[in-house]
Amino acid sequence: MASFEPIALGDRERLSRRLRMFPDNEASEYTFTNLYIWEGAENIEWLDTGDFMLLRTWPKGILHYLMAFAEDDKLEEALETAIRTAKADGRRFSMHSLPAWYCDKLRARLPGRFHFEREARLDDYVYHTRDLIELTGKKYQSKRNHINRFMSVYGRRYEYRTYDPAMADDCMEVYDSWLSTHEDPESLQSERESVRRALYHAKELDTVGGVILVDGRPEAFSIGERLTGDMAVIHIEKANLRIPELFSLINREFSSHAFADLLWINREEDMGDEGLRRSKQSYNPARMIEKYHAVLAEEAD
Repeated sequence: MASFEPIALGDRERLSRRLRMFPDNEASEYTFTNLYIWEGAENIEWLDTGDFMLLRTWPKGILHYLMAFAEDDKLEEALETAIRTAKADGRRFSMHSLPAWYCDKLRARLPGRFHFEREARLDDYVYHTRDLIELTGKKYQSKRNHINRFMSVYGRRYEYRTYDPAMADDCMEVYDSWLSTHEDPESLQSERESVRRALYHAKELDTVGGVILVDGRPEAFSIGERLTGDMAVIHIEKANLRIPELFSLINREFSSHAFADLLWINREEDMGDEGLRRSKQSYNPARMIEKYHAVLAEEAD
């Protein structure tokens, strides 16, 4: 059998073909872009046997599998292969970031084999696209206030542009400025690498992006892509913290320019970060995509 390999940019076509096996999957982890930009930080690897695909990560040296991509008649073989491989490496088998529908599939195909628990910190926040664009009603008053304050100062000094990789250096400066405000910027170096990959390889990844320029200089940017037929996913959104209203503006402008024809926008998870949770909740998600963790039933605590 072939061995697991790190995800490389050249794997995009073949790996994406596997990901399309579940075309209605709305979980944000399962795009080539997300897997590639986080490959370095999370040590993400993949294995394609021809019959199925396995994905696994090694964050901080701890092994986790993601969804196995296989037809129903090959699903048991795929999972048993993952279990054997984990045990051969002396590791406990576990799966993370499983959407509810996939857990139902595992229960139906392998009843009693796994024990499932919620991973709320990995739940995706999903919004109506029109809500993010129009910001109507009392619940979005604060967002409108942010944008109005920005316009009162910068209304004639800003412009929105579609992202071009020629802007990558300037956008990295925006990110590094944002990063410098954190008490422990070293802890975010893995995120910095994911942003760098997303910006410099946007063309190869076939993502879309938007940039807010103030006085001709990029000061906020966002990168995303279509996830399903009616949903987009936002992978990155950063702005100059000296102009805090930029976050509300880039959110609205990018949604409007890039994804106005789609029903939903997935803004990914909060990873258990309280500040990020408050920010995502402040946009009033229409629904959440629940995620689950699975271990072998006989090994459940």
